[in-house]
Amino acid sequence: MEINEEAMAAHKRAFLDFLDQDVGKGVYMQAVRDMVQNKRHRLIIGMDDLRNHNLDLARRVIRTPGEYMQPASDAVSEVARNLDPKFLKEGERVMVGFSGPFGFHRVTPRDLMSSFIGTMVCVEGIVTKCSLVRPKVVKSVHFCPVTGDFLSREYRDITSFVGLPTGSVYPTRDDNGNL
Repeated sequence: MEINEEAMAAHKRAFLDFLDQDVGKGVYMQAVRDMVQNKRHRLIIGMDDLRNHNLDLARRVIRTPGEYMQPASDAVSEVARNLDPKFLKEGERVMVGFSGPFGFHRVTPRDLMSSFIGTMVCVEGIVTKCSLVRPKVVKSVHFCPVTGDFLSREYRDITSFVGLPTGSVYPTRDDNGNL
């Protein structure tokens, strides 16, 4: 294992400990059960609960979320798969969000400065103007009538925490050159 993989595994263990802090009877284990039952794919973790469990972990999540978001997602996905193996299809995972007090990382749009780059912030304010959001294609599935097969392709951009960015070109032919 590389150092990076070892750190990711340690972070995942820390989140698994947090989720299972009351031997499976905790608030978050029930939240994961409800999430699986209602077929949702996002778990919101309260920063207060994380601080009460492990103050250092909560601080590190806010300071370097890039290191901790993927292991948190992996930990929740693992717990969900243990509860119901059919809940997540291959390649799917549960997303994790954080809510609650962020300390001095709770800012207004005017207080948002470059010193917060790479950290987790909570921006509060009133929206007075909003532009359209362009949806992103995450996965495309294409059918080849010649072979009768389906071709699936996933797309990632620079904001993705998993893997390197991929190209944005849709396939027009399969591996054998069929249309």
